[in-house]
Amino acid sequence: MWPTPPLAFLRMMETGVFDHRPTWSCWPPCLIPAGLIRGTREKADGTNLNRDCKDPRTCKITSHVNGIEVQQSFNKTFCLHYDWESPGFYLYELDPGEFPILAYTMVAAASAHCPIETATMIDGREIHDRHHSSNVRPLMRETRPEAISPRHPHTRHSYTIETSSTQLLQPRITTQVAAVTMVLATLVSAQAR
Repeated sequence: MWPTPPLAFLRMMETGVFDHRPTWSCWPPCLIPAGLIRGTREKADGTNLNRDCKDPRTCKITSHVNGIEVQQSFNKTFCLHYDWESPGFYLYELDPGEFPILAYTMVAAASAHCPIETATMIDGREIHDRHHSSNVRPLMRETRPEAISPRHPHTRHSYTIETSSTQLLQPRITTQVAAVTMVLATLVSAQAR
């Protein structure tokens, strides 16, 4: 089964979501190309690269983390993921409390295209408002998935969007594109005021 994020990213590139208004850094559209082909997030030796972000052991994730650390500061970050365990859309919002919560905007956009996750716990973490968590504590975890790892030392507000791999591919792509597009429109509109 094809993972959604690279295809959603490609659609956003093709449809002009990343336009001239902000400055964009896209990093990278597919972190595990060999895994994409095999339909997994693991290396051929079984190493789960999505759990190697706290203290990286693999060259791939070490390079990824080091590359991000030398980039410019980011105002917002968006990370596209998919979840094979959950049947619905959800997201992680990492926010120190100084910004308006934008999760509701993304969930509303996603709900037009797929079910919203109803679980109260995902991957051992409580899900606030039944669809997102704004109080993830990544430093307290023994292993750190890429979804809750800081993208950059100067990024204070980030979103990781999760769609379910149990859904059909095209609706998953449409869901991720809709969530990102809606929140970007909201941000641009707020800046224009």
